[in-house]
Amino acid sequence: MDDYNFLYKFHTSVWRILSHFYTLFQGGQTHHEEESFLNTPFTGYGRNHALWLRAGGHDVGSWEYGFRSLTNSKVPVEHPDQVKGLLIRTPSEQQLIFCMEALGANVQQVAFSELIPALKQKTVDGQENPISTIYNNSLWECEQKYLTLTKHEWESMNLCINNKFWEKLTDGQREAIEKASAEASAFMRQTVQDSEADYLEKLAAEGMEIIEVDIDEFRENMQYAYDKMVSTGAVTQEQVDRMMEIVENARQ
Repeated sequence: MDDYNFLYKFHTSVWRILSHFYTLFQGGQTHHEEESFLNTPFTGYGRNHALWLRAGGHDVGSWEYGFRSLTNSKVPVEHPDQVKGLLIRTPSEQQLIFCMEALGANVQQVAFSELIPALKQKTVDGQENPISTIYNNSLWECEQKYLTLTKHEWESMNLCINNKFWEKLTDGQREAIEKASAEASAFMRQTVQDSEADYLEKLAAEGMEIIEVDIDEFRENMQYAYDKMVSTGAVTQEQVDRMMEIVENARQ
């Protein structure tokens, strides 16, 4: 980021490449409600994490993109064991692969550009994505009959700025940028929540069965995902324990 002074908006997938510790906060069904994630102190621990500085950037704030959920053409998934054996497409991101594997899915990594053909040709039984992606890509037309609100990962866009440039700004300039970002973040959060409710109504009208589940029942299966993250060297057990501590504090 050294060549750029202006603000950049990065999807969380970029940060997940830079730091799997950041990934831990988003995947493995760590959260199942907005407040839990939004109360996680990224303004303190997260923003001071070496991730931002290694990338040469300063994280101004996170703008919500919504939770990811599961769709499939085979069965109305109400319990974790019903995922077992389903061919589920994920992107090539460890936390998503391990999360679906933890539920017993046969995970297939397919590029997003190939997702629609894969669903229509029944190369895979289902996929997982934010509600907006599911609706805007008309996945009901790909025989995705069932939408299970697993909320297994929270997505965001991060607003960042070149750190060297940030350090040259006055306190007043920094305050103005952070204030504007906070206002935009609050607007984005409400917009996403409102639009998701609207999307769910529209998806139901298109014939998709919307299934709400006991998230705790799904979360109980996620230890496999955390263990895999540790065994592959993506994160340490200490980082997993620290993440769990932060999230539990955020829930209180």
